[in-house]
Amino acid sequence: MEWFYRNLFGRIIQRTNKDQDDMDGTINNYICYFFTNLFLIIGTTVYIVIAMPPFIVVVVFIFILYYFVINKYLTVSREIKRIEVMIYCIFRLLRECLLYHWSVRLPMDKWSSEHIRNKTTSLPKYRRDSINMCRLIVMLQS
Repeated sequence: MEWFYRNLFGRIIQRTNKDQDDMDGTINNYICYFFTNLFLIIGTTVYIVIAMPPFIVVVVFIFILYYFVINKYLTVSREIKRIEVMIYCIFRLLRECLLYHWSVRLPMDKWSSEHIRNKTTSLPKYRRDSINMCRLIVMLQS
């Protein structure tokens, strides 16, 4: 949301219009390619099945294998995205520690969660985001 606040309304509309024009220009080609390839696969499969009927067993096996591979792919891709978020957070925190050299220094008698929460809310937004990302990592790992 911060991007919308930083950029002018006209620039946002212009970018949206450019993206819409790009989609209008390419979506017709993608739909044409999709249906061309779909009908080519269906036609080739039907032709082979007519010429060689035992090929139906191979086609059924290929569809079953395809189903299992797609399910495994979806599971793995979700895990990869989750790991990518955690790694991004770690690198972001490392970068912040190396570039900004900031730390929260509290006396031992003031070491309470309320005091830390107050210190956290007084930090700039980008530093609060990094602390919240750390909390997210801890929640995801447990």
